[in-house]
Amino acid sequence: MTNLVIAVRRDLAPHLKSLMGLWWFSQFDPVFEVSQAAKRSLQVAFPAQEKRLDALILCTNEIFMYLEEYLKLTPEHMSDKAVALDELKEMHQRNGALAEAIRIWKNNFDKEFEGVEERPICYSVIHTANHSLPCLACKHKFHSACIYKWFSTSHKSSCPLCQSPF
Repeated sequence: MTNLVIAVRRDLAPHLKSLMGLWWFSQFDPVFEVSQAAKRSLQVAFPAQEKRLDALILCTNEIFMYLEEYLKLTPEHMSDKAVALDELKEMHQRNGALAEAIRIWKNNFDKEFEGVEERPICYSVIHTANHSLPCLACKHKFHSACIYKWFSTSHKSSCPLCQSPF
């Protein structure tokens, strides 16, 4: 899996949202080889921890959709035939309580950020360094880390939207 990530590199970007749910949860697979392969390939794709966190934030909805679909599986539809059906049913009951807790958390998360606009540089409502800086001219807000990166990579000190001095 790591070799695939190395071969694909930046061509992975358009497919990241569709892959991230499975990729993220595979890190916690009870089969050691599966979890290690997922961890290694995620680290190869995003060597910096901050980039892994950014990818996770970017794909939050897709990860929750994957989790929700996974938790809807009934014991009869789970693919692990090596585990007894009664054990699968017990696991499924525990997953139901977990699914409800996650749904409540996601609803609270959505309410917390309801009405908060995505930031123009990173298109996210939250950031690892969640300090917002407003442009005095156009009043748009930018995450401090994002605007700093914008200044350093563009070699400009103007607002990315209205071009007025920041």
